[in-house]
Amino acid sequence: MSIIEVARVAVRSLSANKLRSGLTMLGMVIGVAAVIALVAAGADPNARTDAGETALLLAVQPRFDASLAEAEADEHARAEMGPDAAGLAVDAAVVAVVRQLLAAGADPNLSDRDGTTPLLRAVLECRTDLVEVLLDAGADPQQADRQGVTCILAACYTGDLAAFRALMRRGAHPDARTAEGLSGLMVAASQGHAELVEALLAAGADPGATDRNGRTARDLAAAAGHDEVVRILAGAGA
Repeated sequence: MSIIEVARVAVRSLSANKLRSGLTMLGMVIGVAAVIALVAAGADPNARTDAGETALLLAVQPRFDASLAEAEADEHARAEMGPDAAGLAVDAAVVAVVRQLLAAGADPNLSDRDGTTPLLRAVLECRTDLVEVLLDAGADPQQADRQGVTCILAACYTGDLAAFRALMRRGAHPDARTAEGLSGLMVAASQGHAELVEALLAAGADPGATDRNGRTARDLAAAAGHDEVVRILAGAGA
């Protein structure tokens, strides 16, 4: 079995086991150990799937869905391990797999065919823990996918303020734009993320900038009915 296959099976099996604590713990131990064993044996940490995905990209998974796990767990499982404990354990195992791959030489800036990097996926999945790990390993916060979407733009879309701040500390530009001319401020405003709008303005984002259709961030917020964001932008002179 290649490192790609092990990474895929190991990480997906963690979330699949949900709150069945015995299987979850066993899956974590086997999954992480398998990755460690393969990289120690000299497996290429940058091998790719047919879609261009590396093991590191496959390892970046959404956070454990505690509400879904609680709904599906039986009474014995709930008594043995609550959803919060199970979620923390599974999320920690994913971080461990990512750390092992990076330590083995996995390149955090390799993307798939769509230009998605592990860092971009981590931001889109709101995995701030993985964002920090990947940035520490040298992931480029400015790298964009084929649509021109950078990590800052992704954070503005999801509303992840913690990820935004982490990216800004590493030199990400607040006025990055998509291929359609949308800035981070426009994206955050259109989604109604008031705190992110304030953070972007404080970082120097231009409230008067327009997209290809001549719309400002305030225009987009107003069209989407985000009155609080409209007030914030009006106060900034937009």
